[in-house]
Amino acid sequence: MSLFHFQHRDAKLEHGTLPTDFPRDVILEIRLGPEDAFGVSCEPRTVATKGQPARLNWDSNEGVVRIESELIGRLSGTRGSEHLKASLDGNGLQLTRRVNSTREAVNFAASANLWLPAFISFRFRTYVWIKEFWIQLGEARLRFALAETTINIPASTAEQNIQRVWTCLDEWTKTTPKHRRVAGALYYYRQALRLSQLQLDQIALTPEVVLNLTKALEIIFTNDRDIARERARTLGLTNGEIEKVLIPILLIRSRFDIAHVATGPLSPKERNILVSFSSRATAGVGNILDRVVQDGLTGNFDLAPTSLTLEKEKKELIEALDRYNRGL
Repeated sequence: MSLFHFQHRDAKLEHGTLPTDFPRDVILEIRLGPEDAFGVSCEPRTVATKGQPARLNWDSNEGVVRIESELIGRLSGTRGSEHLKASLDGNGLQLTRRVNSTREAVNFAASANLWLPAFISFRFRTYVWIKEFWIQLGEARLRFALAETTINIPASTAEQNIQRVWTCLDEWTKTTPKHRRVAGALYYYRQALRLSQLQLDQIALTPEVVLNLTKALEIIFTNDRDIARERARTLGLTNGEIEKVLIPILLIRSRFDIAHVATGPLSPKERNILVSFSSRATAGVGNILDRVVQDGLTGNFDLAPTSLTLEKEKKELIEALDRYNRGL
């Protein structure tokens, strides 16, 4: 499975006392989002009612579409089998089964946490997540809560950001078509920043953050590590910057569910090391790109030219996609 997309949760006893007599029923209470996918009102809206008119409000300033549509009917139902009973009321899902120990109850919750968000998202064709998760075991009530998170929050002052705006204007006026690689690197870095600051579940976006940081470096230094080292030294980067930031990012790109699929296993500690590196690398790559911008725009660092035309094989692929889009 994905090394990062699965949300790890821990069971924390909040009320009552854990039972000692088994077997007994355990009840999982799961509240899901987005609410309107389950017929419960929420903002912003993400789901429209099939066969009913919907109004799309296009904000051309920001490029955001907002949906106004009648809610689908509230989801409600029950089903049962020998091993599992389920009831659904709006976005509240309740699951009940017999267990022989507290550990088995928590393992049951862990299985629901692993599989249900992916299955329901797939069937609903929209992103579904767990908003709240409780385990009821006799009189004991346990919160099944997320065990980890991370978020990058920039800190600044008005004076600093005013000066940064003036600096950006100065840098912009120095750009020419030969600086297209600098623009590409900054846009990849911008995307990494956006992803690193999005919520929900920031850890799930770690692969995409690292991938965009990698692209920001590859467009300047190439993905060949020896050539990248040589070009980095030309830019004046230290061996520490090269071996602690540049090279590790190029290495992990293809090895840890970044640009290629991976099925594990990683221990929570090992995964946290990668997440922590991603957070640190965002700042490290920013420092490297600062040098690229300064020296690239002043002509003190040579930037390889970019092609003004699309390669033949890519043109052929786009033509094939166009035929597919038109049903040919």
